[in-house]
Amino acid sequence: MAGVYLLAVYVIPGFVDRSDGQGQPRSDLPDRLAWRCSKHHRAPIKVPIEHGEHHGQTWSIIGSIKSGHACGAWWTLGMKFLPQDVVPGSWEGFWEIPAGGHLPASATISARDETTGEDRVVSAVVGWHVRTVVFRTRGGFRFVVHPKAPEGRLLKRFVWLRRLRYFLRFYPVGDPVKAAKLLDARGRTIRTVGFRLGEVWNAPDLTLP
Repeated sequence: MAGVYLLAVYVIPGFVDRSDGQGQPRSDLPDRLAWRCSKHHRAPIKVPIEHGEHHGQTWSIIGSIKSGHACGAWWTLGMKFLPQDVVPGSWEGFWEIPAGGHLPASATISARDETTGEDRVVSAVVGWHVRTVVFRTRGGFRFVVHPKAPEGRLLKRFVWLRRLRYFLRFYPVGDPVKAAKLLDARGRTIRTVGFRLGEVWNAPDLTLP
């Protein structure tokens, strides 16, 4: 699926849920977003999360939020990954969250593994409690990623960016990712997931030593 830009809404168990476990929408989003909602303006607000360079080419990660129909109780959180600011390896995911809220504590992972041409790249949004991800490719190569939270200034301003971590990791072209093990801050396994055609899929009996 290399070279195809992905636009998807992922529904992974524990990922699309009510935030804070209370199921009550809050209204503490920035005034700018409240203004858009009051005008029934559904254009998303886009926030640059991080950017950098790899082999002389720019990569970037962008977050977004937009209100639902007629300022409903549910809004749409988006995260866009652009490994080279071009199509190959790029994807965008969307998740419903309560208006004024964020991802739930039960969120696990939504990820893509693609080739960019010179390299492969795996990128993901994970739940706040996921601190380490151990990957294994089909050829047996293993590598570790430590997801990070958005910068403090962004978390302070945009409540919808709280309770999530993310990463974008390049690795040598070769076999694609086969499985990933999610670990918490104490190194305990949260969940192990498999990859099929570059996407996460449910594999309850999958093990990753």
